[in-house]
Amino acid sequence: MKINLPEVYSKRNRSIFASVIEISGESKELWFSVPIQYAKNIQPNRADAFLVALLPQAMLLGEDIIVDGDISESLFYNLQNYFMPLMKEIAPKLSIISVTPKNLTTTRGELINDKSLGAATGFSGGIDSFCTISEHFENKTTPSYTLTKLLFNNVGAVPTQLFDEKYEQLSRVQRGLNKELIPIDSNMDDFIALSFQQTHVLRNAACALVLHGLYDKFLYASAYQYKHTQVTPTYNIGYIDPLSIHLFSTEEITFISSGGQHSRIDKTRLVSSFKNSYSLLNVCIAPNRIDNCSICWKCGRTLLTLELIGKIHSYHEVFDLSKWEKGRSWYIAEHILNHKKRSDPFIQEIRSLAQEVGHQFSAKEKVLALFVAFLPHSIFKRLKGSFSEVN
Repeated sequence: MKINLPEVYSKRNRSIFASVIEISGESKELWFSVPIQYAKNIQPNRADAFLVALLPQAMLLGEDIIVDGDISESLFYNLQNYFMPLMKEIAPKLSIISVTPKNLTTTRGELINDKSLGAATGFSGGIDSFCTISEHFENKTTPSYTLTKLLFNNVGAVPTQLFDEKYEQLSRVQRGLNKELIPIDSNMDDFIALSFQQTHVLRNAACALVLHGLYDKFLYASAYQYKHTQVTPTYNIGYIDPLSIHLFSTEEITFISSGGQHSRIDKTRLVSSFKNSYSLLNVCIAPNRIDNCSICWKCGRTLLTLELIGKIHSYHEVFDLSKWEKGRSWYIAEHILNHKKRSDPFIQEIRSLAQEVGHQFSAKEKVLALFVAFLPHSIFKRLKGSFSEVN
């Protein structure tokens, strides 16, 4: 695989940062797109973002990478010596490859000086990202860790056709929080055969490496608590967040894992005390929509937690609470009381929270849980669907 020298060009009020990638005998362009006012923050010869984005695919194909551009010495060292062996532990089918850059750089760049530039984080509107925002909204003790920029990245989590619409929805954060929200679009999903869950750390880190001189710290909102970190084969790279995030640091940007000190319940409590989240929280995984469906497993997990901590009605603007009430028992039976999900740390937390607040699951929910245990999943789903339509 070869990453050719990146270039910057303009297209429809956007600045395109692109490189022609030679991969598996073909040549195609990998690009990142940002609003045109950020063109000055792109260093044309720097290929860090392209290397990070393509690394999992090169490891999957077993192809060494040649880079015709500048690579941060720190990033190169960390990827070659530490990140690739770590990545192979969670995805054993990957191969350790070699990276050959044209040039290694240790400079901080013309746009960087000794003054702190503040911190940035990715923003999706979910519990993890809102937790990071609420904790770093303003930090008088350590002001250089105060968030100044939010990145909204199109790297596979949001359907491309909804990217602009989702950005407009989240841009209310910019007005409500006085934080700059920067949309970064990319076609990297076309290059990566591994799932989003196995690669989301690299995808979002690549976007953070596109821009220079806007921030010198990038806070990655970690999904899992430290005690759930595990270096074993897994479908979700999130389990190694605290071990891997710092390995994407360069001489100009320090990457930090944020939130691993909290349980998901504690994060939800923190977010529920942050009033800006009441009209903006978005956790849904339902395809082809930008609002919360209020019935998927992720909406259900959040709604039940909010219910148990007594904050559910604060979120009536972003959830359909009548729809949740209708499907609540089915969610509890299928996910919370399902013995097959006892190993899920988030489910364990909700069960413990229910016990802590004295909540008793109903007889109906326990009976439905028996259906989950003994009926084939397809039949249970049809039963749930039929019941929902009638009611």
